[in-house]
Amino acid sequence: MDLSNINIFNIDTEVLESLQLLLFDANAEKVDSNHNDPNFDTESTKGQRNDLKDRQKVIGEPVSDLEKLNQKRSLKGLEKLSETEFERFVEEQSIDSISGSDTSDSEFEAETGHQIPRMDGILERLDEFSIDNSGDQENSVSHLNTRSPFIFFKSKYNDDEKCFGVYKEMFSSSGIKDPIKALHTFNEEPCKSGKSAILMIGGGHFAGAIISHTPKDISKNLNIKESKREQAVNIIESKSFHRYTTRRKQGGSQNANDNAKGKANSAGSSIRRYNEQALIQEVRECLNSWASELRECQFVFIRASGASNKKTLVGYEHGILKSNDERIRNIPFTTRRPTKSEIKKAWAKLSYMDSYDIPKSDEKKKMIEEKRKEALINSQIEKKKESDYLPSVDEQHSQTLVNFLKKSKAPLLMNYLHSHKLSANFALQPAEKYAHYPSLLHYASAHGLGHMVQTLLVNLNADPTIKNKFGKTPFEVGNYNSRKAFQISRHILGEESYDWDLAKVGPPKPKEEFEAIEKQEKEKEENEKRRKIEEELAKKTELELKKPTYSSGGRLNNADASPLISNTSGLTEDQKRAIMREQRARAAEARLKKMSGK
Repeated sequence: MDLSNINIFNIDTEVLESLQLLLFDANAEKVDSNHNDPNFDTESTKGQRNDLKDRQKVIGEPVSDLEKLNQKRSLKGLEKLSETEFERFVEEQSIDSISGSDTSDSEFEAETGHQIPRMDGILERLDEFSIDNSGDQENSVSHLNTRSPFIFFKSKYNDDEKCFGVYKEMFSSSGIKDPIKALHTFNEEPCKSGKSAILMIGGGHFAGAIISHTPKDISKNLNIKESKREQAVNIIESKSFHRYTTRRKQGGSQNANDNAKGKANSAGSSIRRYNEQALIQEVRECLNSWASELRECQFVFIRASGASNKKTLVGYEHGILKSNDERIRNIPFTTRRPTKSEIKKAWAKLSYMDSYDIPKSDEKKKMIEEKRKEALINSQIEKKKESDYLPSVDEQHSQTLVNFLKKSKAPLLMNYLHSHKLSANFALQPAEKYAHYPSLLHYASAHGLGHMVQTLLVNLNADPTIKNKFGKTPFEVGNYNSRKAFQISRHILGEESYDWDLAKVGPPKPKEEFEAIEKQEKEKEENEKRRKIEEELAKKTELELKKPTYSSGGRLNNADASPLISNTSGLTEDQKRAIMREQRARAAEARLKKMSGK
């Protein structure tokens, strides 16, 4: 039995019967092949299902809700929950007690002799519970849970770490749900001796073929250029041709270039447009000549680069192949230029079942997923705690006052403090949240709210000597704007109002003095900026003056170009510098005129 060349339309009966689907969880990790089989109900499974009942009935051992839940989850192919995960879920669902409760429900059951049917409902909800609340899809077990283009099958004829793989594109939308049944269909008439088509188009090249599912006899072939599988491809009809439609060294069709940049008017573009239409006509004539063969094909594989190329093959008016034809599939791997040889290579890949290593789970992805789940659970618990938490009156006051500060609403702040009879030294709550700025003055200073700082000091008599838990006064936690407001307030209120030295506030200054200082600083910056510009212009002018110029005859013209510089041999150094300044000024003026467009 040759396991290296298994044609999916001619699988040995023993191999076909030995195939089992390989199932994978959401992390592409292999699980038991019988996990999702609805008819899988062996004695061991029944024993698992009745194990808990037997323990409670015969031995009298109490069964916990966690055990009941995990038993159900294991039968459905889901992961077991740990005690921590179970407790978290119970906490989230606000379930006070599931069994063995001391609540009024238990008392009612004891008095009436009737048990409230809560457990079944809870287990039904828990059965559907996914630890990350993202639905059953993430925890589902399926043969499609891989990033591979193959469906994998386990067989006794394979090694433990090996499996068979068949391209997913070989299965229809209904067949992919039960690949084992689909493979049996492939090996039965009419599919076994049927035919399929492969059509490729791109770059002005077209290749198409009708291929029989029955391989050729190659026992006498000596072709060493092709593999045995390629030699065995039984082509019934084939055709390939080429038209010059692609722009040389630039790529892309002429039609695509016309749509992007407008219609070009050249001999080459006209030829390419003609060839594009001719290619479409030739391809469709070829498909029409194969009409009867195409109607009998079980599969039609297409490789078309671009929407226009695909429209050439499928879905055009009065076309053989309709867009909704379920037989049409894409070739699930890259191919080279459309040729008959490339078609044979493609069919040799599609129609054979090869042996592959069993896919391994992505450990890095699993770790990231576990961290994400844990973070999601923690955030949900925190949100629940926040929603259940009712802020105190002081915390509500703090939130309102801080909002007024942020928006610099001084009148609203003053009115709120007055109407609620609150002090300007009100301690913001909760204390751990406002550790760095426990008072309104701290908060305003730390956030650079100079206007609010002055309002709190002058109008509301806030105390600037209060310190936070780190020993910092409001002045010390502020920026320039805040500290300026403190010093102006000190000037307005006078030295007797507060112990300004204890508050670490700088010397008193009137607002006008700060404005004068800021104006002086601004002028200084502008002068410095102007000086740098002039120095840069002077450097450029000096370089231009030193640069030699030449006449059309090749003679040096420096003497004529800069007479002021060339005739300074009898002048003093001061006179030379004066001439240089004059020359630079003239050059700068000329440059500015040129820049202004005058």
